[in-house]
Amino acid sequence: MNELFEYAIALCPRFLVFDCLLIVVRCYVFQKLACGFLQYLWKKFSSPTSQPIFRQAAIAYMGSLMSRATFVSVGTVREHLSEMTSWALAYIVRTAETCTLADVTHHGPFYTVCQSVFYVFAFRHKQLLADSQGE
Repeated sequence: MNELFEYAIALCPRFLVFDCLLIVVRCYVFQKLACGFLQYLWKKFSSPTSQPIFRQAAIAYMGSLMSRATFVSVGTVREHLSEMTSWALAYIVRTAETCTLADVTHHGPFYTVCQSVFYVFAFRHKQLLADSQGE
């Protein structure tokens, strides 16, 4: 029985190294897939030919993924937040003089972008601020 226990201990480090390597590969693959998927969602949202409901769904899913997925890097989150806020500011400038009433059906994508930015910032603000302060 003692020999079996020693044999099992001798095999464990190999499995531990394999498991650690597998975790690293999974994180790398998930991060690459997430980056590609976020870019796809942003293109879907940015396309003026997409229906508003699909644009809203794309940006909502994008915000959810960036806020909850721990394998999405802070740099990627910051990059997409910059795109989202730039789009929102451009939308405000473009519609400032013609908009007299808050209309959810007409301005739905804008409201969804704002909601997604707030959602991401609510969940990732510590990481975003720590990274910008050089911590």
